[in-house]
Amino acid sequence: MDLLARRDHSELELKRKLSPSYEAAEVEDAIRFAKDNRWMRPPEELARAVADQLGRRGKGARYIQRFLRGKGLPAVRGDAEGERARALELVRLRLRREPPFEFEEHAKIARLLKNRGYDDETIRRVIHEKP
Repeated sequence: MDLLARRDHSELELKRKLSPSYEAAEVEDAIRFAKDNRWMRPPEELARAVADQLGRRGKGARYIQRFLRGKGLPAVRGDAEGERARALELVRLRLRREPPFEFEEHAKIARLLKNRGYDDETIRRVIHEKP
């Protein structure tokens, strides 16, 4: 209950956190109890909320999907146009530049977006953005 009161956790996260201290049967009973009392969000709803939060922090779809997989949550469907807009906004905030970008800036933009988990197609669309 204490873990779920702090923030939402997936079933896999709870198992990982509780397993070192408790028996497997106790962990399963605790998770079942939390589900029965609706203390845990359904996995699809939790995945969508986590994806939205990571998107607001400037993370790309690849990063988000990898993060969700690590937490044992289902993949969420992305929006290509929203992804491009988030990437462009990230470039505007970080580099304080507007399109069109100079050729010398392409590598820096690509590195920034690649490290944030954006796919190659989105990176190309941002770099070659027309004003």
